[in-house]
Amino acid sequence: MKHESRINCRGWIFSFQKSFYKNKTIPMYFKKLLTVIVSLLLITSCSNEYFDFHSSKENLEKDSGNLSKNLETFSLEKVEEKQLDFYTTPDKEFLNKLVWFIKNAKNRVYLEVYILTEKDIIKALKDAKARWVDVQIILEKNVYWAWNVNKKAYDSLTWSWVSVTYANNDNYVYTHAKFFVIDDSYLISTWNMSYSSFIYNREFFLVWKDKENLDLILYLFDSDRKWEEKIISNNSLVISPFDSFDKIRTILGSAKKSIWIYDETLSDETIKNLLLEKKKSGIDVKIIIWDPKQIKSNTEDIIFFEKNWIQIKYPKKPFIHAKAFLVDGEIMYIWSINFTTNSMKNNRELGIIFKNKNINNDFINIFNQDLQ
Repeated sequence: MKHESRINCRGWIFSFQKSFYKNKTIPMYFKKLLTVIVSLLLITSCSNEYFDFHSSKENLEKDSGNLSKNLETFSLEKVEEKQLDFYTTPDKEFLNKLVWFIKNAKNRVYLEVYILTEKDIIKALKDAKARWVDVQIILEKNVYWAWNVNKKAYDSLTWSWVSVTYANNDNYVYTHAKFFVIDDSYLISTWNMSYSSFIYNREFFLVWKDKENLDLILYLFDSDRKWEEKIISNNSLVISPFDSFDKIRTILGSAKKSIWIYDETLSDETIKNLLLEKKKSGIDVKIIIWDPKQIKSNTEDIIFFEKNWIQIKYPKKPFIHAKAFLVDGEIMYIWSINFTTNSMKNNRELGIIFKNKNINNDFINIFNQDLQ
């Protein structure tokens, strides 16, 4: 955006000079004088954009260097034990729980999400604003290539003086992340804020408040709200489009015993072939995805995995919208990211890697139920 503005300033000056000089009725000395004055005014007005552009470029280069170092040093030994609160749906009680979180917010409620249509959540957000809580929301404008999916929520919330911003599709194909910051806690989920997510879908939802991740999520949110492209990475968060592809490959590639995956869809060829290699080396690979009658593109991927003797299931109920995996019964990964090239390399997405024996056991029990 800033780069385009800088080009537009230069272009305006050039166009003015060109058209002005073509006018033969104006004396040459007057043309030169007026051109100098106008050019100085325009350059002055463009200077902030010019320096902002170079500052932004330098910051991106610095962030890119930090990202490279982070990816070079990333390893499973750095994955930490985290005492996260873990929830799963379908279960309407968790919709009530989320509304309760919002109702009890004291200072701030920030939400970045692909879809926001759930009425109780929208009401809770408006009520929070009425209590003078700082409520800020980032929504995807082009959900399913349709601009009107989030429009009702956008209009309703803005009429209630809630700060709502549509994400910048020039930076990311889709803003597909799904997270809250409520006071000093962050909530990372696999679900959209829609009624079906809580009532019909298999989804996961984590709540915690460690400061390192909270600060980074706040930085990410602020950058997205301002339409600034920032390269962000740390050891426990997984963020598309910057580090998710590399971290996913590292974690899956490290598996020595098992890989159990939930995903709505799984089409990235690199990941598919990596899972095939793991299966051939004796790793227990199991996959649960959405019913291909609902997502037709899953049919081809199901055929690929079944042909290669990888166990893959696609239950009709609950709808499989969760995006998570467990490696060796130890490393857990919950996120908004589908195993598609676009989701990993082009979208804004957010996930978290962690260890937690209790959550691992809960996940294993749920996975085995859905596998049946």
